[in-house]
Amino acid sequence: MPPGIHIERLPELDSGDPNTLRASLKWGMARYPSRKRVVVIWNHGAGFRTRLPRRDIAYDDSGTSLDMNEIDGVFDSLGISATNRLSILGFDACLMNMVEIVHHLRRRTRYVVGSEQTEPGDGWPYDRVLGALNGNPTVPVMARQIVTEYIAAYKRTGETDVTQSAVDTLATVATIAALSTLGNLLADSLPATLPSLRKIRTRVQSYEYADYVDLGHLCTMVGASTLANPIKSAARKVQSSVKTAVVANGAYGPGVVNSTGLSVWFPSERQLYLNFRAKYVALDFYKTHKGWVKFLDAYHSA
Repeated sequence: MPPGIHIERLPELDSGDPNTLRASLKWGMARYPSRKRVVVIWNHGAGFRTRLPRRDIAYDDSGTSLDMNEIDGVFDSLGISATNRLSILGFDACLMNMVEIVHHLRRRTRYVVGSEQTEPGDGWPYDRVLGALNGNPTVPVMARQIVTEYIAAYKRTGETDVTQSAVDTLATVATIAALSTLGNLLADSLPATLPSLRKIRTRVQSYEYADYVDLGHLCTMVGASTLANPIKSAARKVQSSVKTAVVANGAYGPGVVNSTGLSVWFPSERQLYLNFRAKYVALDFYKTHKGWVKFLDAYHSA
């Protein structure tokens, strides 16, 4: 072992306990103070929703995991706020780069780096990511570099259908607002437009959880559809905002070719929607922008 290196052996910890995340961050921030901070949360992920066993993110063998409000609460308790954001919050886990999640954490981190699709078991190529960090790049450059190294790693191994993107959290404010406007217009168009919307829904880029669809591709399809011009115009505004928010996007493989860097919840099954609606509206976007949920409510009632 090189001189000066000390490996600290810790007792078995519960990764799904918010206190574990809090203690780890508190230790790291005290021992290695810095103006630029990168935090990576690892292990199984399931976007905003749970499955059985529970797997929002950081799933532990005991059956626990962290949900977005728990993560947000830990950051808040440590003083990580809109005036003291992390530089990058990395999700080395499946299905995490949803616009609703990134927006939810915008007061805690400047960028989020993660995947729309499931991640292979090897996760991030940490040797190359840490090597890039050693070069002390600017924060936007580092966020983009993680995406580049991740995609390059799986091109080398030949594992396909992988995604990774870096998102400017502040830019999601415009995306959420535009999505709400689109949702209001779509809700008001029902039930007449239901056949067209169902057709789009069956063809849009989706992921391992089929209720997670690519937001940019969805709006591309709406914009190219026979729906009314105000709807198509609103969809193009969402699409434009996604391009602004996603500062780096990587997708490798035929199953993810239409990935643009941010997914959104659009379940096709009514029961699935009802099962997770309460958890969905607990996310921060719903406090101020209810249009997308208005559309989902109408879609599953039509």
